[in-house]
Amino acid sequence: MTLQQEVGSALRAVRQARGMSQADLSKATGIPQSHVCNIENGTENPTIKTLNRLAEALKTSVKIRMEDKP
Repeated sequence: MTLQQEVGSALRAVRQARGMSQADLSKATGIPQSHVCNIENGTENPTIKTLNRLAEALKTSVKIRMEDKP
C-alpha cells in the first residue's frame, strides 16, 4: 500500500468513526467533496495544509512517520 493510500484509508476510517459523510467533511473544511473523495481513494496527494484542515474538522491530529527504506 502506498503512503497516499494509507493516508486515504486513515482519513476514511476517522471520518466514518466520527459519523461524518464526505459532504459533511467538505462543508466543515471548505474542501470540495470530490477532493475529499480522491484523497480517500488514494488518487490525490493532499498538502500538509489540507491534512491539517481535515484533521481539525475531525478533531484529531496529523501524525507523520518517517521510515528508512532501502
